[in-house]
Amino acid sequence: SRRLAASFLAHDDQVSVIVAAEHGAEAVREARLDVVPCYRRGDDYADDVFRTVRDAGAQVVHFQHAPDLLGEDARLPRLCSRLREAGVSTIVTLHSVYGPRRWRVLLLRAPTSSFHRALASAADRLVVHHREGCALPLAAQGLDVERVAVIPHGTSHDPDHDVSLARARLGLPQHDVVLAFLGSIWWG
Repeated sequence: SRRLAASFLAHDDQVSVIVAAEHGAEAVREARLDVVPCYRRGDDYADDVFRTVRDAGAQVVHFQHAPDLLGEDARLPRLCSRLREAGVSTIVTLHSVYGPRRWRVLLLRAPTSSFHRALASAADRLVVHHREGCALPLAAQGLDVERVAVIPHGTSHDPDHDVSLARARLGLPQHDVVLAFLGSIWWG
């Protein structure tokens, strides 16, 4: 969120950014950047986020969606619809796109594809970071690919490091095989 906000602020000196953050985040009040802790992920956060966005006079809202943060239920699509009715454009970045997760039926939850379709109809645009792993599965779920933008993640890449020095610092043997996993492991 910091990097995205910094990009917007650096690109246009007329833009202001407000981050509607989860409670527990540090509140920030700067010249053109406000971070306002206003919701809890387990609650029905739609009203709290709507009020924060409305009071800030936002014209465009960008949600960085992750299932554990904003859920895969009716809350986010309902919030996007409400913002649209108030004249506020919405963009949702889906950081993970899952195919069918059959266990959801056991918990009496709608399929993930239902959530994606509801979100696509409520938001002005969806953003994903990978065509094959995200955009194509959304198309297979019935979403209009014209409403999905593929923008590479933008994770910064640190310069190459001396492998033997890194192994020594981490206390790893110099010649053992090391497997590393970068990212998140999600249940389901």
